[in-house]
This record gives sequence, structure tokens and C-alpha cells, in this order.
Amino acid sequence: MPLMEPVQHAESSQATLDEILETEGSLYSRQYTLGFRSLRFIPALEAEYREYALLHSPEPLRALLPLSLLLTLLFWGQEYLRFPPEVFRELAVPRGIQVMALLVLAIPVYLRQYRIAQLCIILTVLTYGVTTAQTNGITNREAMYSPAMSMLIILTANYFLTGLRFYQAALTGVMVSLTYPLSQLFFSFPLPNMAVNCFNIALFNVMGIAGAYAREYTHRENYLGRQLLNELAMFDGLTGLLNRRAFALDLDKICAQAKRDKVDIAVAMADVDFFKDYNDHYGHVKGDQCLRSLAGALRTTLKRPLDKAGRYGGEEFILVWYDCSAADARRLGEEARTAVEALRLRHGDDARQRWVTISVGIASSAAFEDYDSGRLIRAADRALYHAKAQGRNRVTLDAEPIGTSHV
Repeated sequence: MPLMEPVQHAESSQATLDEILETEGSLYSRQYTLGFRSLRFIPALEAEYREYALLHSPEPLRALLPLSLLLTLLFWGQEYLRFPPEVFRELAVPRGIQVMALLVLAIPVYLRQYRIAQLCIILTVLTYGVTTAQTNGITNREAMYSPAMSMLIILTANYFLTGLRFYQAALTGVMVSLTYPLSQLFFSFPLPNMAVNCFNIALFNVMGIAGAYAREYTHRENYLGRQLLNELAMFDGLTGLLNRRAFALDLDKICAQAKRDKVDIAVAMADVDFFKDYNDHYGHVKGDQCLRSLAGALRTTLKRPLDKAGRYGGEEFILVWYDCSAADARRLGEEARTAVEALRLRHGDDARQRWVTISVGIASSAAFEDYDSGRLIRAADRALYHAKAQGRNRVTLDAEPIGTSHV
């Protein structure tokens, strides 16, 4: 029997993932279903991904830049030892340009100016390509080493170390590769030797493009996977609202922010009236559809970026409204109640309840001495109890001071 447990757990996890992938409004699940072989996401998600890639791609350059500068200086030092002074002076121009390009690139990278750094990376790679081709042409006259070798080093950095996306890396790689035969024609390099070097560079270019594609595809795939797992951990798979744990974490942060801003917040607990009767009459599939519809109605009360809604458990929902007075909280509670009632979801044959409705209990931080998320939740739950006791389908505001209890 124990051997069956991992299989059952895997099946349960897959079922939960399938629910997320089918959830409407999830950009990640839609993209996962559509695929991205063209290395393009749907517009709304592409913008988010590029922002994410922009913030993370320059990180390896912090370690790469000193190494690149060191290697450039080593090339320069080798040329000082191996070439006559007049040749070295000629090589000093392209090598100096390379050093300057690296120093210019270092400014936005280390200052974390990521958008500027992205442009500087492309310009640096192109600068290196052109100047390396120039140094190859000069050193070819001395026949000291293969001119193609340093070009391959540049292409390697272009494809795999700079963090450029596929299309950027391919464009700069092709442009760098084209500068090689042009420079060699300028320096009258023998055509047979140039043809062999051009073939090697072109072949490496093709392999580099394929590698860059695979790298970006994997990066995008990992990004989608992380976002889907985040949805699995933070959001309720049925309604798309925050789950209980995620809401509690957000509420703690919102309370701290409200205390700093010296504004009031309100927490509301909403419970579906006689939901067990609804489930018994229509079945759980219809019950799930009902909860999804109610979640959509409750979302309409979220007016500010820090307003949140979550599923607290079963047929119970929880909301927080930021910078919200007690009067505004009651108004929003009524707005939530009427939005649910306006759905006109027939409750069944039960004479007590013609349409699906909710009872709402609200607690405002204005009634308390501090911003304590636990106390606000308990007060909202207490207010919900009174709303249900008074006949349901109503909004009740808890205004009792801390420590007061009902008899």
C-alpha cells in the first residue's frame, strides 16, 4: 500500500495544476497552453517577462566584466611582447576602444541601470566584433596566430555570456561575423585562408544561434513554471482569489503600510447563505460554478491597488479595503451584497432562500487601538455572526472596542 501513496499524490498535484491551467484570466496558464516556440508571449505577458529578464540578465556581467577587461589587457600585453613597436602602436587604437567600451558598459551595470545596460551590451559586442576584425587584419600581416580564433571568442561571449535575448544575440552575432571578411578584404588576406576562416565563423554562428534559442526557450519555460507554481501556492484554484495563507501574509503587510500612512483599513468576512442547501440541491459542480461567480462579484469592490480578496475556506470569503473609513466600508459591503444578489442565481426550491445571497461582517481599524490583522479578522467574523443571526443577506459593522465580548 505505501507504494501507492506517491502515485496518488502525483495524480492529486496534476489535477490541481490542470485546474490552474483552466482558470480564466491566468496569463501564465494561457501562455502555457498556447506554447511559445516563436519566443514570444502574448502581449500582456511579454511585457512582464521582458521586465523580469531585464532585472536579472545583467547580474552575470558583474563577474564577467572584470574577466573581460583582464583578457583584453592580456591580449594587449601579448601584442606588446610579440610585435614591433610600430605594429603595437597600430594595434593600440582598436584595443583602447575595447577597453573604453568595457568601462562604459560597467557604469550602467554596476549602477543597476538595466535598460541602459541592455543597449550598452549590444553596442559593446558590436564594438568588439569590429575592432577584433581590425586587429586580426593587422596581426595577419605578421602571421603570428589564427585571426579566426579571437573572433570565435567574441561570438562565444555574444551568445552565452552577455545575457542577450535570442533575436538580439543573433543580430549582433551576424553583424560581427560579417565584419570579418570585410576587414580581411581590406587587409588583402589570401582568399583561400579567408574562405576557411569565414566557413568556421559561420558554422560557429549557426551553432551559437541554436544555442541562444535553446537558452532563451528554457529561460521562458522556467519563468512560466515559477509563475504557475506561485499561483498554485498563493491562489485558490477554484475562484482565482488569494488563498487563506496568502491573504493572511498580504493583510499583515497592508496593516503595516496603513499604520505608516496613518489611514484606516476595513476587513470584511462574507459567507454564502444556506450554501449547503444549494450544494445538496444542485450538486458540487454547480456549487463550484456558484462560488466562481460570487468571487467575480466580490472583485468589483476592489478599488485600490492594496484592496485584496481571498477565499477563507469553503463558502467563506474575506476582503480588505485600504484607506477606507467605517462609512465607506459599510457602503462597499452593501455593494458586495447587492452585486451577489444581482447575479440572480436561483437557490432552489427552499422557501427560505429564493436567490443566492451573502451575509457580510465588517471590522474597521478606526474602532481599534492598533492595526492588528488577527484582531480585525476576529472582529469581522464576530460581525458576520451577527449578520447571520439577524436574518442573513445583510451587512453588519463591528464597532466594539478591543476586549469586549458578546454574552
